[in-house]
Amino acid sequence: MLHDGFGVDEAVRAQADWLAGAGYLALSVDLGFWGRPTACLLRMFHDLRAGRGRTFGQVDAARAWLAGQPGCDGRLGVIGFCATGGFALLMAAGHGFSVSSVNYGLVGKNPQDALRGACPIVGSFGGRDRFLRTAPRRLGRALEALGIDHDIKVYPDAGHGFLHQPGGEPGPVAGFLARITHAGYHEPSAQDARRRIVAFFDAHLKNVSRRWVDARTQIDLIGAASIVTGLKPAFAQIGGTARVLPGHPPSLSVMPSMGVADVRHRLGPA
Repeated sequence: MLHDGFGVDEAVRAQADWLAGAGYLALSVDLGFWGRPTACLLRMFHDLRAGRGRTFGQVDAARAWLAGQPGCDGRLGVIGFCATGGFALLMAAGHGFSVSSVNYGLVGKNPQDALRGACPIVGSFGGRDRFLRTAPRRLGRALEALGIDHDIKVYPDAGHGFLHQPGGEPGPVAGFLARITHAGYHEPSAQDARRRIVAFFDAHLKNVSRRWVDARTQIDLIGAASIVTGLKPAFAQIGGTARVLPGHPPSLSVMPSMGVADVRHRLGPA
């Protein structure tokens, strides 16, 4: 799971819990651990425009780490929101994912060229999002032309960020962007989008038997954080192991910038 442009927060952790509750091993990685939030956000947009760079490498590393974990059968999906919705789209082709969920993400000028050989894609957009008005139509046409299984839907009453349910008042930058993009959580649209995403993931990921992590499994936080993000030596002091509740698929939120890894089951901590 890729967080939106404002980083890992309780809303992002809740999204990981939602996918875990649907029966998936969910990993949320802090893509901005390495610097100031503004610098990290600018780097993300630079890489998104270029179609390559540090952010793509971080996601590739996260995918490789998760693929090797007990309880993962090797078939993985990627889901992104806002800025990372664009990454979820571009990583649908050639990055080893079996399904992609693009939520109000940027769609390039020539999506058909970027999506040749892509995995199936489920996309959700807000009809009131003035900056992405043509994105769903262009994306749908490209996927149709390429013969790629897809489900693209526009929610007329929703704006940008309608799946993100913040825990408090937005900051000044987020508030300004919310006003110009009609951004904000929209419950009916969010509920339907989550239903579609899970159904689409189930169709493309659940036809292979899933092996769940049991209570004897230990996750080495040092190795996990190092592989996922290529941490600087100073962060090698992260220690300990995390245990998973027996018989339940966990969600893993690895946040190396804080030296913390959360293992969550459904809507509560494990």
